[in-house]
Amino acid sequence: MSNRATTVVTMLGKPKKRQLNSVGKKMFCNKKIICLICSSVRSLWKALAFLMLVSIGYNEFLINLLQSLKWSNINCQSSNCTRILFVADSQILGDTNDYSWISAVANFDSDWHLKKTFAHAFAHARPDVICFLGDIFDEGSSADDTQYQRYYERFREIFQMTVDDKTDSPQVIIVPGDSDIGQFGGNSPKVNRFRKMFYEKEMWLGKGNIIFYNINRITHEMPSYDSDNKHDNYTRIFLSHLPILESDEKFSKKVNIKDNKLTKSFRKRNRIKSKQFAAKALETFKPHLIFSGHHHQSLIMKTKLKRLHSPEIPNSLNNDKKTAYAMNKFNIDDIFENNEVLEIYIPTCSYRMGEMDIGFGYAVLDNQNLFYTVLWTTQRFYQLSFYLFLLFIVVFYILVIKIPDMIVYIGNRLIGRESYKNDRPYRYLPL
Repeated sequence: MSNRATTVVTMLGKPKKRQLNSVGKKMFCNKKIICLICSSVRSLWKALAFLMLVSIGYNEFLINLLQSLKWSNINCQSSNCTRILFVADSQILGDTNDYSWISAVANFDSDWHLKKTFAHAFAHARPDVICFLGDIFDEGSSADDTQYQRYYERFREIFQMTVDDKTDSPQVIIVPGDSDIGQFGGNSPKVNRFRKMFYEKEMWLGKGNIIFYNINRITHEMPSYDSDNKHDNYTRIFLSHLPILESDEKFSKKVNIKDNKLTKSFRKRNRIKSKQFAAKALETFKPHLIFSGHHHQSLIMKTKLKRLHSPEIPNSLNNDKKTAYAMNKFNIDDIFENNEVLEIYIPTCSYRMGEMDIGFGYAVLDNQNLFYTVLWTTQRFYQLSFYLFLLFIVVFYILVIKIPDMIVYIGNRLIGRESYKNDRPYRYLPL
């Protein structure tokens, strides 16, 4: 009996392995493959989430710091030097033409990018003077008073100027653009609204015997001329949104004409009036330098006064990759003695203008020398394109993988199938 019991126990203790038929083997292999795929998908999801976090940190914070390391440092040679930061065509977006949620997102992102880049430019330049060269708003000329006040509050939020206790607050100079007050002479209520809101003046006295003249080619207004005070001992600088030295033909082509009802005779009269206005301003005040915006590009023009308004083309400035961050030096006395005029066009600082190269102008006036460079900022379009690519991957994952599995999961629960967890490897998918 003991031998037979031992034999039975031995046989029971060593059960034979269940032999899988071909169908069972195939199902087992398919489940294993699905598990591996789902495990890979889960790893991909984690990697994608990590990539998104890293991308946000890099694109929203680190990249602007790294970009600022490329900028030129301009050291003052004397204690009387003046640092000037130029902001042109910020074009703060409005809400007149689009009330959708996309408009709100676009406005937020544009404001956020302007705020970040300006903060770095301000910290780098440590300016004594900040000059805003018009087109502060994109829809300023069409906004009502309530909208205008709201845009103004956004302007103050974007362009914050933080200084320490040892540094004086910079002088702020703001001139209007056609998007702020309208075109072809402007509109009186809108002009007055801008002047009241931004404390616009005819001229400003700056540090280091510098005088800034507000030359408005839109309204054809300039400072009153005082023959007893010619400001001969000052460095005279024109500030204008629209370029001063361009020919009347080029000027008429560059101004955005939105009213198709304007007659050809009106346009011709306006071109002639604008040409005469610019020539009179140059002859009256004899500026050493001119800074303007409107073109959204970094350009420079130097011409003889006797060749004023000849069909010359502005030259590119700091746009080549090799010289993008270079510092340019000009001797103001030499330019003036040669009866020449120098005009520098400041690029737009807003990516919403469609320009691939955006930034701020940075100038230092020191002992009759002008040092100038462009503080190029990051191109937001590349960053937004990368965000869209990541969003596409997330949507693809949800639509192609996640939703079908969830449908099967819910279906199994509804029919009371208890083995749904074993049938499909949900433990590998994040819910």
